[in-house]
Amino acid sequence: MNALRDEIKLINNTALGSYLMWRFSLAYINEHEVHEAPPGVLLFLVLPILFHQPILEFIDSTQKRSGLSKFSEKLLSTQHKKCHLLLSIHDRTQEMKALSLRTIKMAVNSNLITIVPDTGRVIPFAEDIVGKPKGVPAIVKKMDRNAEKLGAWFAELSLQDISFYLKVFF
Repeated sequence: MNALRDEIKLINNTALGSYLMWRFSLAYINEHEVHEAPPGVLLFLVLPILFHQPILEFIDSTQKRSGLSKFSEKLLSTQHKKCHLLLSIHDRTQEMKALSLRTIKMAVNSNLITIVPDTGRVIPFAEDIVGKPKGVPAIVKKMDRNAEKLGAWFAELSLQDISFYLKVFF
């Protein structure tokens, strides 16, 4: 049991979360049709989705071009019978709100992102300033890859659409 607790502590940490939020924000801007920055409220979805292994696996197995609608459809399909995973995102978002907030603060303090006070939009610092870490475990690489995919998916949709597909409320 201690090994599991240590693994959870290792993965669910604010430094990794800050990095993932930064990667998410970069992808969102790069994929958005007018390169608009993501609304800050979307950062509260990053950790509950990427820190949850079963959902991470489904994102990883869904092609980027498929989008959030196909991801949601896949979880709701009778073939996969995983609608409980989709329906649990909202509750995990609520449960992880404090961790997400600490992570956002760390990302801002570490100069990974900044939040525009008037709009609440998240501006990530340039990729060439920070760069990708080297020699990271496979799970972190998977999270990194899927943070980018999630950012790209969200960039194509409105907040209402994201709320509909993920069954979350903002």
